[in-house]
Amino acid sequence: MTVSHELRTPLSILRAERELLLKRQDIPSDVREKLGASVDEIDRLARIVSQLLEISQLKAGAIKPDPHPIDLGQLAVNTTEQMLLLAEIKNIKVSYEIEPDCYVEGDAGLLKQVVANLLDNAIKYTPEGGQVTIITRHSGSRSVLEVRDTGIGVAQQEIPKLCNPFYRADQARTRTSSGAGLGLSIVKSICTAHAADISISSTLGLGTTIAVDFRAASVPARLSQSEPVIT
Repeated sequence: MTVSHELRTPLSILRAERELLLKRQDIPSDVREKLGASVDEIDRLARIVSQLLEISQLKAGAIKPDPHPIDLGQLAVNTTEQMLLLAEIKNIKVSYEIEPDCYVEGDAGLLKQVVANLLDNAIKYTPEGGQVTIITRHSGSRSVLEVRDTGIGVAQQEIPKLCNPFYRADQARTRTSSGAGLGLSIVKSICTAHAADISISSTLGLGTTIAVDFRAASVPARLSQSEPVIT
């Protein structure tokens, strides 16, 4: 049993105790404020614990993908549409370059996490008024997902470390985000479980492109060719 799993119960107990205190009417306002802040911090720690547990389970093979033919473009667009509010808050334009019939054999739930984490990172590190582009394309016998942003970028020497748990590239990225630095580690673990490769290219001040390269799957026979989506 992992340390992450062992931490779940005490965190749940700590949260429940504070929730009970917050229901009392005799709690002074300053104490109530501190209790509320501690609940938020416990929730943050609980998310980190869940992410660490997922990473350890993926690496140990305890979470096994349930593979089916998946239209990578459709998955990417559908997931992005559910997260557009995050971009709208920062006035970030989100566009698509989707080649048709980019199929992969994969677990839809896990691959949705890949798209969501990459998009969340792109939005997080892109200043207001910037742009994020979601791309799916064919590359020989491979199907490729790319998330490209016009964000703050990363120095070249930092790129090999970005998928390490808790790694934060620099002060600018730390100030920009309150995250724990686990998103790309989860993406990397899911990619490994799907025998997919992840590559990162970035230029300070100009932006970052993260590409995930899957072995292409055959288009299901029942489906016909569709038109590309470019917006």
